[in-house]
Amino acid sequence: MKNNRSLSRLSALLVVAFGLLQSECCWASDVEVDGICYDLNHEAKTACVVADYLHEYSGSVILPSQVAFEGVPYTVNAIGDYAFYCSGIETISIPTSVTMIGEHAFSTCRKLQEIIFSEGLISIGDRAFIYCQSLLSLSLPNSLTSIGKEAFCECSNLETVSFGDAVTIIGNNAFSFCIALTSVHIPENVTEVSDYLFNGCRKLSSVCFHEGVTSIGKGAFYACESLESVTLPNSVTSIGIQAFCACTALQSVTLSGNLEVISQYAFQSCLNLSHVDIPEGVKNIGPASFRYCLALTSVTLSESVDTISTFAFAHCVNLSAITLPEKLSVIGYHAFESCTSLTSFDVPDGLSFLGIGAFIGCSSLERVSMPGVPLLMTDVFVGAAVLAEIKVNAREPITVEDESRFVDDEVYANSVVYVPVGSVDAYRNAIGWRRFAHIEEDATLNGTNIRGVTEDSQASSPYYNLLGQRVHQLRKGAVYVQNAKKLYF
Repeated sequence: MKNNRSLSRLSALLVVAFGLLQSECCWASDVEVDGICYDLNHEAKTACVVADYLHEYSGSVILPSQVAFEGVPYTVNAIGDYAFYCSGIETISIPTSVTMIGEHAFSTCRKLQEIIFSEGLISIGDRAFIYCQSLLSLSLPNSLTSIGKEAFCECSNLETVSFGDAVTIIGNNAFSFCIALTSVHIPENVTEVSDYLFNGCRKLSSVCFHEGVTSIGKGAFYACESLESVTLPNSVTSIGIQAFCACTALQSVTLSGNLEVISQYAFQSCLNLSHVDIPEGVKNIGPASFRYCLALTSVTLSESVDTISTFAFAHCVNLSAITLPEKLSVIGYHAFESCTSLTSFDVPDGLSFLGIGAFIGCSSLERVSMPGVPLLMTDVFVGAAVLAEIKVNAREPITVEDESRFVDDEVYANSVVYVPVGSVDAYRNAIGWRRFAHIEEDATLNGTNIRGVTEDSQASSPYYNLLGQRVHQLRKGAVYVQNAKKLYF
């Protein structure tokens, strides 16, 4: 056991030594005063608190604002990288003279319970207090402007944080896995909520945003399992990848009126989210952005939305109503997979792409109305076994990619396909449609042409990849869809 402790201590010292070789403050101290080691800048008459591989800190530490060496005073203005790394200190009092705390300065101080900051501190370095597992609360000074990445990551008993007024930057993962943290108020001068900032903060139940925040970073609130509601200010224009993913208690979200981007997985697995209003300005519902939102019953999309991306609402098993904009042009592959409560779906006339498996597994889907989309891709209605009515508003039969994987056999036998007057024979002879036992005319269908297949529009017709995403630059060796045909480049 003793040998194991010795090896552990040696490993820690090696980490410190390696880090300090790259540090601004020298790893070998110039002077030790009252048990604290300093590196002295003789020209500027300043002192930086440093680690010393022969010295161990413990208990309560009160840093002075000034130390004397050979009768000359030096201002203590910094706590250097790894200064108290892996030490046994329990409290630290930092004077007003200190403006900077370096990287890993208090990293893995597992007994540290209290930090007394003073006005004057400007920056806290990366991972400065990571793994300080006994720290209970933070009151940061008004002079502080920046907090480094992972600065307080995995401070697992940290319950409260009070930010100063001057903070403008909080680094990625700064408070990740602070699993006791219950509420947070984003500082007023912070405009970007950084990536994974509160990732894994399981008890976080309240977040207050201010006008001025423009973006919510990737995974910023990932797996914040106690967060029940979110209201984003109108200044927010983008929500990053996985920003609120796995917030399993989230019941309501009010999105910014100026929102433009909802990134992939943004609200995936928000199991209790019941309704979403997508504001004007959002054009693309990102891939899997609401997948596995099991309580989601209704969605209202603004008229600005033109793309519902792949898996966007997949496995939303209680989704029974969705309002689609008239200008919607793309429904990506598997977009509504296994939405088992959907009973009807009206595809708007503007649609030009309906992806693979778009409605696969929609076991309650009874009625579909759709315009003349260029191509019905594989598995689009497979698993919708009770589909009884399909209305197709196109004189010419829509191309079906694979009639064996278009609809289930019982749908071919039992459902009725309604087509424009004079189009029945064409459908009865077309691949994919010829297997339907019942094809009838409907005088209410005006028989629009299939979008994008006329000769005049051939040159300007858009290309899509197999994810349903519009493509502007074609790559050799890739497969695209244009005008109901798969193209191999």
